[in-house]
Amino acid sequence: MKIDDNHHAYFLQANNIEESSLPTALLKTSIDVYHLSCDSFGIDDARDLLNKSGQKAVSGTKRAFVVCAKKITLEAQNALLKLLEEPPVGAKFYILMSDYEFLIPTLQSRLLVLKGEDVTEESEVFTNFIQLSCKDRLASIAEKMKEKDLEWTNKIVTGAVNHIKGSKDLKKMNSVVFVASHINGPGAAKKMLLEEMALTL
Repeated sequence: MKIDDNHHAYFLQANNIEESSLPTALLKTSIDVYHLSCDSFGIDDARDLLNKSGQKAVSGTKRAFVVCAKKITLEAQNALLKLLEEPPVGAKFYILMSDYEFLIPTLQSRLLVLKGEDVTEESEVFTNFIQLSCKDRLASIAEKMKEKDLEWTNKIVTGAVNHIKGSKDLKKMNSVVFVASHINGPGAAKKMLLEEMALTL
């Protein structure tokens, strides 16, 4: 597997570390490779990861942190988001889960996907959406909101997050990040948020 050395955080679709497609050097723990496997990754785990990642590497200049979990609590995901926004120098993070959709869109936006099968369907849904005219995008949103199709909504937002990765268009980036941050909040005006994003893209 080719690792983009310029990136600091990755997602891999896997149920466990042993059967994952991690680089061989990361499959076993060492002085600079930290593993955490659990059913539920919570806020205490996130704080522990924050503390450990701030320590300097011993055998070289980089440390790797591999987290494999069936689920990550919302509180822990928000803590991880803050960590990945300002990662410690030399720290690389690998998140292993069975499904990309278990992660909130804002956290997804910080992760480079190393195994893409998990987002193929989302990409197809978004690709079909982005190819529509603005008028048809708005009509599609109106129809899906009447159906209360939350699965479609999440796929569109996830697709948009992936679409703007590496973009230099700050208007697009800010719009997508704002929508991703608020779309699943209590009382969120999903139709309005999606319409704003659709027109910006």
